[in-house]
Amino acid sequence: MMRRLTTSVLLVAFVGMASSGLMMLVVDQPSFTMRLHPVHKVFGILLVAAVGVHLFTQAATLRRHLKAPVARSVAGLVLTLLVICYALAWMNPVAPESAQQLDDMARRIESGEAWVAPQAVSPAAQPPGLSPQPSLCDAPSGGR
Repeated sequence: MMRRLTTSVLLVAFVGMASSGLMMLVVDQPSFTMRLHPVHKVFGILLVAAVGVHLFTQAATLRRHLKAPVARSVAGLVLTLLVICYALAWMNPVAPESAQQLDDMARRIESGEAWVAPQAVSPAAQPPGLSPQPSLCDAPSGGR
């Protein structure tokens, strides 16, 4: 039963992480990345927890798999790639003032402060001649 539950959570968490990560990669806009980051974080935590349970329950099988030299070599290569990527990221610092601005923006977005909808202006409070929504007459003409 534990294996079925873990597999289900792994599947959904992976889909959540992969889809949000791919969307952030494809839509290359910092504002979009900031909006999607909480989703990516939640499913990342779920994925890490599910992988932990999976590794704990399947430790003996994993040890058996890693006895094969090819599997051990591939795991070593992927681990080396991970260490190199972390080292490159660590050696590429962000300017302190930019980092502070990004951190403040992320905090506001994740706390919900940045999601306050603009207040609608009542028609009575608007100056004469301005309508809240453009009419068809306000659209640019096609060349007349």
